[in-house]
Amino acid sequence: MKNDDVSEGSRELVDLSAEAVSSLGIHLAQIGQIISKSQLPPNRGEKSSAHKLKNSLEMYQGYTDEVQRRRMELEQKMADDFARLKAWRAQSGTEGKGLVEELEALYGKVRQQDKEIKKKQQQVEEEQARVKELEEAVALRDRKWDSLAEDYGKKLAKMRKEIVERGGLCSWLQCAFDEIRFKWKAAEEKEKLKIEHHQRMRKARAQARLDVIARERKKRLIQACMVALQEESIEGRHEKHLEELRRRHDDEILVMNAQLAQALGDEEKAKELVQEQVRRAAGLLVLHASQGTGTACVEGGWLVSVVFVLGGA
Repeated sequence: MKNDDVSEGSRELVDLSAEAVSSLGIHLAQIGQIISKSQLPPNRGEKSSAHKLKNSLEMYQGYTDEVQRRRMELEQKMADDFARLKAWRAQSGTEGKGLVEELEALYGKVRQQDKEIKKKQQQVEEEQARVKELEEAVALRDRKWDSLAEDYGKKLAKMRKEIVERGGLCSWLQCAFDEIRFKWKAAEEKEKLKIEHHQRMRKARAQARLDVIARERKKRLIQACMVALQEESIEGRHEKHLEELRRRHDDEILVMNAQLAQALGDEEKAKELVQEQVRRAAGLLVLHASQGTGTACVEGGWLVSVVFVLGGA
């Protein structure tokens, strides 16, 4: 117990406080760097400054928790050291005594230790003499071992020389055999590669022919589709023209019926036919306007007839 350093815990506590202050400075520097580089809005793919500050704060809080835990451990260690110091003082009999009494007790211990030191020195001298005798015996044994090692080294060198000679011969035989085997394998591999090359060539030509056939089929299919599309377009144009002729014929019949009704004096029927003409004219105007042709005119002959009928009415 007398060799324990009770101030070790205090020094560790001071070092821990200095480390915590240094970490706080680093943390503040990191926050300042994040704030100086922040921008709104953040770049795409980058974290926002608030997220970075939150991560930094979480890391610093974890570090402060660890510092607090270490601080509590050091305080507990200091308390234990102080308790052991009090126990040692009580055991040594200096607890509660004055300075003079402690000095007298220490002088007594010093005199006792001087006696023990002299006794230990005497034992050391005896052990040194014994060590000297043992060193002489060890030197004699080393000389014997050196002679034996020299003979063993000569025999080992001779054995290594024989091994090298035998190894050279075996290596030459192995190399000659490997060269013959490698040449045979190279020729066999060459034939195999030539066969594979011809197979790849035949496969490439067959695939090229299949691609030509497929392209020709697609070309013919597209041509047939275009012919069908043209036929459909022509038939649709003819049907549209036929519908236009029918509509004009119906309009002309309607105008002629209205003129006939006016000529016969049937005012009600003439009025109904005029209303029908007006309805068809309005529908035709709406149709042209929805098609976006830029004009809302109708056929000249039919419009003149409508105006004539309206004028007669």
